[in-house]
Amino acid sequence: MIAQHWKSDPEIFPFLKKCIENSQNVSVRKAAVRSIAQGWQEPDTLLLLKQYIDHNQNFDVRSTSIEMIAQGWKEESETLPILKHYIHNNQNFDVRRAAVVAIAQGWKEESETLSLLKERAIDDRNEYVRGAALVAIFQGWKDEANTISFLKERAIKDNYGYVQRIALDAIAQGWKDNPQTFDFLYDNVLNPRFVRRYDSQANPCQIILEVMLKYYSDNPRYIELLHFVSEQDPDTKLREFAEQELKNQVNKNYL
Repeated sequence: MIAQHWKSDPEIFPFLKKCIENSQNVSVRKAAVRSIAQGWQEPDTLLLLKQYIDHNQNFDVRSTSIEMIAQGWKEESETLPILKHYIHNNQNFDVRRAAVVAIAQGWKEESETLSLLKERAIDDRNEYVRGAALVAIFQGWKDEANTISFLKERAIKDNYGYVQRIALDAIAQGWKDNPQTFDFLYDNVLNPRFVRRYDSQANPCQIILEVMLKYYSDNPRYIELLHFVSEQDPDTKLREFAEQELKNQVNKNYL
């Protein structure tokens, strides 16, 4: 790393700043932020990283600056409040998402961290932030008694397919061998709550079927469900998906 070998060179710090400000390469910008944060762990560096978070136009610079503050200044008493401030007040979703990940990884033992993540999984206005919060909850608190029920709630109540898929995949991955998991997925396809409002809108039932394909493709009840959907579901696109998947199953059996 440049900062490790040539830190004493007075031209290196300005060079790294120019890379951050002018380079068109994402990897170069991120490496420059990391070099500055790791090579110059000083109060002025922390201020510079905060400036990047607030004013830099590149999402990779903003999110990497969050990451480096969490790593390099973790023991500072003001770091966690700073990250919480970004989560609640920054207008850029990439900053909020990076702060969610940083807090989940660096402050897992804090008593308020899980409740903060649940709050963001419900209330953040951006689906990528909500999704990051769900991933963090699944990875860090899988064994908590209420985690699976919370993931089921978000799978049903969140209106965005991206978040629904994260919640459903976590449920199937984490509790695959629990019979109630298959039943939960199965029942939510049989009793859909979905009305397509525009052509490209994701149907939650299709997301569920795709998750079931990933984890339960050999389950006879999954094949039975595909037949039911292909024949009776009111959504044309979902029927077509089920029909195609049944053809794929037949072709797979012939191989």
